[in-house]
Amino acid sequence: MKFTVQVRIEDSGAQPLTLPIHTSDRPCAQVQDVGLAFEDAKTILAQLQQALVRAQLERYLIDHRKGQFNLRRLPPRGQAAPAIWNAVLSA
Repeated sequence: MKFTVQVRIEDSGAQPLTLPIHTSDRPCAQVQDVGLAFEDAKTILAQLQQALVRAQLERYLIDHRKGQFNLRRLPPRGQAAPAIWNAVLSA
């Protein structure tokens, strides 16, 4: 029997994305073959985690990329900027 585990990722304003996570093709000749093997479950969970993290990180970067280098948020001249900004601006 062949089975495929998929994840469907839905995000507002975008088409749903369906990603195959794991495909297994093994016979069910014995009772021990029924269900998921422990190694299959570990592989599926690891691949699911990778797909979810990738999708969530992509969304996070899209949401937070806008204005991340907006220098208008720096303090007015004559006031000390945070040390990290001083280091960035001097580089």
